[in-house]
Amino acid sequence: MLIEESKVNFSKTYGWNVLQDNGFRCKTQSVKWSLLPTQKEARLKWAKELIKKPEEFWHRVIFTDETKVQFKSTKERYWVNGEER
Repeated sequence: MLIEESKVNFSKTYGWNVLQDNGFRCKTQSVKWSLLPTQKEARLKWAKELIKKPEEFWHRVIFTDETKVQFKSTKERYWVNGEER
């Protein structure tokens, strides 16, 4: 996209090399899965039931979340400064 917007005639490989030489790295979004509407409803129902639990119940609970949610179906590449994560 950067190459097309610049209206300068050079190859994609040359553009990538220039960015890398100047401390940029190409990153790719990780693929994540999206939730179905039925899954969303089930999670909401589960949360509404748990919110009624007494405070003592929550002192024994540990939450972890390893769920992946995908907003787009294609991977996108983007360039970041070498110092950024």
